[in-house]
Amino acid sequence: MTILMLIIALATALFLLAMFHNLRALMRIQARQARGEEWAIRQRVAALARGNVLLQSGRYTTAEQQRARAARLSTYRFDD
Repeated sequence: MTILMLIIALATALFLLAMFHNLRALMRIQARQARGEEWAIRQRVAALARGNVLLQSGRYTTAEQQRARAARLSTYRFDD
């Protein structure tokens, strides 16, 4: 009976050790994912900021602005 209890205690200890190891690995994965999400957000904000700077400096035009410019240019005739 004591051997059976010892085996059960050993199996329980091994199970808990494995669960603790998996929990630590899971926590590392979650931390890595959180850092990845934070990096993605920072990259998106930086891209939007770059686009805003280009828009304000006149080096970037939206699709609406491009269509309006094309409409204005189509009213002129350029003959050689």
